[in-house]
Amino acid sequence: METRKYKEIATLLIYFVVYWAVTFAMIYGMNSDQSGSIGYVIFYFPVFWAVAGILLFLMIKLMKIPINNFGRMIIVFLSTPLPLIMYLLCE
Repeated sequence: METRKYKEIATLLIYFVVYWAVTFAMIYGMNSDQSGSIGYVIFYFPVFWAVAGILLFLMIKLMKIPINNFGRMIIVFLSTPLPLIMYLLCE
């Protein structure tokens, strides 16, 4: 039982790291190529967020990962576009 719990947390953390690595790579690409930045905002970010959201939902449902404590809730929340959007709106 303990092994399953750690595997679930590791899966969520790996997803979190990959999600933010891709997000930062897209932000870097947007900042380095100003001519294509509108494409990132209009097309790439929404498509990535939709695919990532569906993947996160399926991962939680199919692997039956319970989101029953505060740490897991934080990881799931940070694995969505909401923190980035809130940061950009407050900037």
